[in-house]
Amino acid sequence: MPRYETYDVLDDHQLTAFLAREATRLGMKRLDHRGRLFGSIDRFLQGVDVVENELLDPASMPEPFREVLLDYLDTLERYRLLTYGQQIVRAVNELDRPPVAAAVQADLRHLIVDEYQDVNPAQERLIELLAGPEVELCVVGDDDQAIYQWRGSDVSNIVGFATRYPNVATFEITTNRRSRPAIIDVANRFADSIRPRLPKTMMPFRAAGGGGEVVVWSAETEDREAGWLTSFVFEANHAGTPYRDIAVLVRSRVAYRAIVDHFATFDVPVQPGGRTGLFEQPEAAVLGRTFAWMTDVEWRGAHGPGELVDEAVCSTSTGWCSIWTTPA
Repeated sequence: MPRYETYDVLDDHQLTAFLAREATRLGMKRLDHRGRLFGSIDRFLQGVDVVENELLDPASMPEPFREVLLDYLDTLERYRLLTYGQQIVRAVNELDRPPVAAAVQADLRHLIVDEYQDVNPAQERLIELLAGPEVELCVVGDDDQAIYQWRGSDVSNIVGFATRYPNVATFEITTNRRSRPAIIDVANRFADSIRPRLPKTMMPFRAAGGGGEVVVWSAETEDREAGWLTSFVFEANHAGTPYRDIAVLVRSRVAYRAIVDHFATFDVPVQPGGRTGLFEQPEAAVLGRTFAWMTDVEWRGAHGPGELVDEAVCSTSTGWCSIWTTPA
């Protein structure tokens, strides 16, 4: 739409910085019972995700979220800004107008959607509006890999695809060329417990390896789990496996700190990936203390895993960082 040619799109970091700047005028701190700036921004963005993903009417939301949300949307419009969620919402609203849908579909012949198992209701509605009678729609996905329901995806989109669209042709790729047979067997047995699910079975391609390939183990406490992982990694390294060939996937930042501490105790080198535990690293503490000293405030650091008292917005991709510190 020509109307949006002059709009800028905010990424996640820019959106957080934008809300921090506008927080006082929007009354953002009302949304957090402790009155924290970034706690309220986080709660607000969680609510915005639900409203946008489900195509809900902002005016129907309860107070005080409703007032903040409507003012936030007006502010985006005034500054000619869009977010990713708003791009989807506004595209759906425009395509709901028959003249716009006809104009878009006139030149559209093929529509391909990857990772279809992860689309949310708003994205599915956009796909439906784009897939006109002359448009060939192809979706690619695996319902067994639908892991983003917590952020709004709806696996029923792919499970029920053949019942919503006419003349559907299905092509299956069931040969797994990555994993060994033992891993595939465990995956198949686990997948059978998923409901609802499209019926399928993975088949192996590679030859079976020697020794055990899948081990299931559990611990009563976080510390015992971290200790077992440290021993396992330490012994694997002594048996000839380089540390660089060993990876540990953590379920959340809650488990991150204990594992890193145990690794440090036994001098197991570790290179954390992603942003999990970023502000708990020594380098981040040095940076925070430096800024606190420069601004003459008391450094309080982190009170626990994932909980910061001093507030910061940093982008590891663009390199910019804004830090807010408050006196103790």
